[in-house]
Amino acid sequence: MKNSISNEWAEFLAYTEQPTYSVKNKRDNSFLGRFTMDMITGNYGFARILTIIARGYLFHNPDGTLKDGSPYDRTEYACRALCAWCSIHEKEKTTRKEWQFRTDFRDFYNEFSELVDENGNGWYIRHLNGIVDFINSNRDKVGQSTHRIADSIDKIEDSWRKKVVQYQIPIFSENTKGDKIIRFDDVIADALELGALRSEPIVLTKEQKEGLKKVTPKEVPVEVAETLLEYYLANKPDDSDWCVLPLTNIEAFLGSTALSRLYMKKLNGTVLERKDSVTSACVAKLSRNILN
Repeated sequence: MKNSISNEWAEFLAYTEQPTYSVKNKRDNSFLGRFTMDMITGNYGFARILTIIARGYLFHNPDGTLKDGSPYDRTEYACRALCAWCSIHEKEKTTRKEWQFRTDFRDFYNEFSELVDENGNGWYIRHLNGIVDFINSNRDKVGQSTHRIADSIDKIEDSWRKKVVQYQIPIFSENTKGDKIIRFDDVIADALELGALRSEPIVLTKEQKEGLKKVTPKEVPVEVAETLLEYYLANKPDDSDWCVLPLTNIEAFLGSTALSRLYMKKLNGTVLERKDSVTSACVAKLSRNILN
């Protein structure tokens, strides 16, 4: 069975296991993993990623089985896991007062050796450096637009340091500027509400696939419509037909940003009905004639 976007345990592994880097042609960006160039250079789309990671450590053993006991007793543990994953070593000239937030969590190495190394490099920064090394070794084989990641890695890392500090700001901090930043507190709360990760993928019926083919515009690959339907069925709330579609993360799964740039306009009014747009996500419901 092909990989499914509804398999959340597989997504967790994609963010925590050792990445592999390869490329078939200049259009192949699979060496980025479950990330897009825009996510990397713009530092967005991480709310879902961090929530998936938190759910993994709150609810699951390393083999994917469910942990015993209450996940509420493991909130600090999950928060340390998030810090380890996000960790990035401080710049040599950086001096932080005791009250300021840090970005280097090398002291969590013994507890989360899979997420942070002894030098304070978390999983994400190590992945970025792996991408940069791969690009620099294969500049003639990868798309020229991806060179931007390697050429601006210092700026990307500086931006990430600011993000890591932002993630640690307490949810009720009086000095918080803006109301749409991501905090570890929010991530843990969302993770507790969502519960354990789904490991059994949604399998579309023959009728659902045939229904999709009938209504999917010819300009849109039917695989894209199938991915949206799989995600919708796995995540639609019981009390509503509307579902939040994290377009950025769905694009990372598909390996292309064409969904938000091209396909959503074509799909709106045919496969789905779009309610509104909020940052890197949208609220939509799918046509009833493909759900039965």
